[in-house]
Amino acid sequence: MKQAREARDRADVLMREAEVTVSQLRDALRESVSKALRRLIQAKLRDGSLPHVDIGAPILGLPGDGSVCGACEQQIS
Repeated sequence: MKQAREARDRADVLMREAEVTVSQLRDALRESVSKALRRLIQAKLRDGSLPHVDIGAPILGLPGDGSVCGACEQQIS
């Protein structure tokens, strides 16, 4: 019984450690994607392919029209 309990406790610790590791990897991936998008937008601003003056205020919370985002090149849904 003692060995079974120790094995179960060890498995519980390993699962918790794995959950923390997965969470850290997700955070790193999000940060990496965010940094890559930031670099892409900065490059487009520098080369003039993305406007940086006379831009209207963003409209938040409305559905997209299916057009492509000039910054990330993803469809706006």
